Amino acid sequence: MLHAQTQKLILKNKPQVGSPQQHLILITGDGNANDNRTSFPEIVSTALDYGWTIELWSWKASLSGKFADIQRKDSSKMKINLLDTYRTEITFKQKQQHQQLTISSRFWLLLGLGLLCIAIFISYFLNVKKNNE
Repeated sequence: MLHAQTQKLILKNKPQVGSPQQHLILITGDGNANDNRTSFPEIVSTALDYGWTIELWSWKASLSGKFADIQRKDSSKMKINLLDTYRTEITFKQKQQHQQLTISSRFWLLLGLGLLCIAIFISYFLNVKKNNE
């Protein structure tokens, strides 16, 4: 369902002259074909075909090579970021004495920013839909 809804938004919101640039930010490394159903690489390709820019976040070990192949075709419109750089800020360690979890404040900041981006994304498309009605 996530694939279908994302693809639907991309197809309905092709950038036009004078309109803001459309951006897609994904946090995934999943390049599976999904038994010929929609997939993240297919969504990224579609978004690029429709003039969107892509920002992809993934762990290096789980990043599908399909994304690097797509990026090579359109490197100016797609950026791949590795979460490994921020590992200490977005992962936690279990304390041995009290078995408590410690989470970096930077993790909460990144999580908050991510939620803010999602809220802005949803708000923008609700506004676009309202203006188109």
